[in-house]
Amino acid sequence: MSTNILKDNLNKFKDKVKEEWADLTDNDRASLNGDVEQLADILQKRLGYAKEQAATEAQEFIKGFEDTFKSDDKDGDSSMMKNVGQAADELSDIGKNVCKKTVEMAKDIKEDVGEYGKSVAEFIKHKPYQSIAIAATAGLVLGLLFRKN
Repeated sequence: MSTNILKDNLNKFKDKVKEEWADLTDNDRASLNGDVEQLADILQKRLGYAKEQAATEAQEFIKGFEDTFKSDDKDGDSSMMKNVGQAADELSDIGKNVCKKTVEMAKDIKEDVGEYGKSVAEFIKHKPYQSIAIAATAGLVLGLLFRKN
């Protein structure tokens, strides 16, 4: 794990140090930045550990913290992926509903247009001269509206 990841989780790191070494002062914990050598120096100075013992304990502690963080991170990734999956399912359902409604509306429109078409055909069949007069009047009005000046 990089030092940057440790710095991002520095508060968690400091809390774990407090659990492990309660004899360290708040100032000691506040000065921690997630560095193995720094932790080893503090253990050596404050708790009287030998240099090798301090280095070993610091490395083991940080390794354990990294492992814990990695497993927590995997759980977070898993949870995030589960949430993303749920959101994708919901969007899929919404898309299906929109498709279904669109098809229903298209069928309704087709039926309505079909009915209007039948009504127009019936009118033309029963009143052909009136239909010609209406069409001619509509053509004349449209011609006047769209002519160039």
